[in-house]
Amino acid sequence: MRKLLPHTKQLQRVRGGGRKVVHFPCGPVKYRKSNGTGAIEVELLWEDPTDTRPTEGRIPLIHKHFGLPKTDPELGAAFFLLMQHKTEVRAHYAYERDLRAGKWDGELTYHILSCKDSPSRRAKSSVQGYIDCVAEVEHCHGIADD
Repeated sequence: MRKLLPHTKQLQRVRGGGRKVVHFPCGPVKYRKSNGTGAIEVELLWEDPTDTRPTEGRIPLIHKHFGLPKTDPELGAAFFLLMQHKTEVRAHYAYERDLRAGKWDGELTYHILSCKDSPSRRAKSSVQGYIDCVAEVEHCHGIADD
């Protein structure tokens, strides 16, 4: 996340039972409005895992910045994607049906669906991971041997 969100923001958080200043990666992210009328830019923040949730980093306020994905059983699972495009980071929602129908890049689709469909993925865990096409590394969080 630090590659995508290269700036740092200092905020007060509870850590170890007391309030402390914590440094969070942040940066601008563009998102196309759901009605297609143009793009907005927001400052996105990444919160690293904490002692109480050691395997869960998070992006707070996704629903505020980007709205919620459509909830239609025919669309299948919704995936929130952050993609670096030249000099900017863009956010997208991708739906399982569209991925399976080949409406997204084949390599991206393969990585997302192989993570989602992995028989080694922990039951009821969310699909999380990353693909770094420059460094040629990928990671699917939640696989049993993770």
